[in-house]
This record gives sequence, C-alpha cells and structure tokens, in this order.
Amino acid sequence: KIPPIPISLTLSILERKEIYLSWTNPNVYLGPGGEINGHYIAYSSDLGSSFSVVDTTPDANTLYTLTGLDENTDYQIKVAAKNTAGISNYTLVQTIRPHL
Repeated sequence: KIPPIPISLTLSILERKEIYLSWTNPNVYLGPGGEINGHYIAYSSDLGSSFSVVDTTPDANTLYTLTGLDENTDYQIKVAAKNTAGISNYTLVQTIRPHL
C-alpha cells in the first residue's frame, strides 16, 4: 500500500538561509514491504508555481534541513512519504521566510 500523508509538518528558521523541517509519519501498518523508505521535500520560492524536490531516499528520517536558501524570500514547502508501492499525496503547503 502507498503510505499515508505525513502529518504535523513544522517549519522553523535555523539560520538566515536555512529552514528546519520536522514531521510525523502516521503509525499505520502497510503490510510487508510497506515501510516508508524516504520522503520527497518540495519547496518553491515563486508562490508555488514550480517546486524543486529533494529525495531523501534511503533515509526515512522525519527531520530535514533545507540550506542555501535566499534570505527574506517566502518559501512554500510540502512533504510526501514514499515506499516501494509508491508516493503519498503531499502535505498541505506551508510558507516560511528565512531571515535573521
């Protein structure tokens, strides 16, 4: 089974050009081979018109730091979980602006 959408996405500013993300994978048994083996982190600086995607596979960790971002720019961020069966839908988009 395809994994459920990650929940409780939280964004925090670490530094002027870094955003710390954390989220939770729902505790759902997906059957043999259904374990989450990575996530897609999509981020945009053009109001969501286009997204860059980071693939964390094979790391199923639910923490990630986006680095090298532009200061005082709004970023739209969303996360999806993946396993061998496919990719979940993305979380709702959240917006954050790295600044000092």
